Amino acid sequence: MPGKRYSLPNLPYKYNALEPTISEKIMTLHHDKHHLAYVNGANAALDKLEKARQTGFAGIDVRGISRDLAFNASGHTMHSIFWPNMKQGGGGLPGGRLGDQINKDFGKFDSFKDQFSNAAKQVEGSGWGILAYEPVSDQLITLQAEKHMDLTVQGMTPLL
Repeated sequence: MPGKRYSLPNLPYKYNALEPTISEKIMTLHHDKHHLAYVNGANAALDKLEKARQTGFAGIDVRGISRDLAFNASGHTMHSIFWPNMKQGGGGLPGGRLGDQINKDFGKFDSFKDQFSNAAKQVEGSGWGILAYEPVSDQLITLQAEKHMDLTVQGMTPLL
C-alpha cells in the first residue's frame, strides 16, 4: 500500500518579496523548477520501490533507487526549511531560545555567523550550509550538506 506522497509547499510570500537580495527570477526558478524536481524525483523513487515490493526485487537497483530517494527527499526537505526561514527585511540577531543557544554553543552570534558563512561558502557543488540541533551532544552545530545529503549527521534536526 503506497504511503504519503511528497508535495511542493507554497511559498509563504510572493516571489519578488526578497528583492533585491534574491530576485523574483531566481526564486521562481528555485521553487517552481528545482524544488518541484526534487518532489517529483522523490515520488518517482517511492513509486519504483512500491512497484518492486509488488513484483519482486530481482534485477532492481535498490541502491540506486535509495540514492535517488535520499538525494531528492533531502533536496525537498532542505528547500522546505529554507523558504520559511527567509523573509523580506529579515536579518538581525535571533532572540529567545535560539539566540540563547547560539550564544551558549558558539560564544556569540558573530562567531556563529562567521562559522556558518564559511561552511556555506565552502560547499562543493550543489549543497547547503546548515545550522542543526544535534541531540546526542545537546548542542547546535554547523554542517555542510553536499548533494543535499552528503556530510550530514544522522539524527540531527536542521534549523537553518
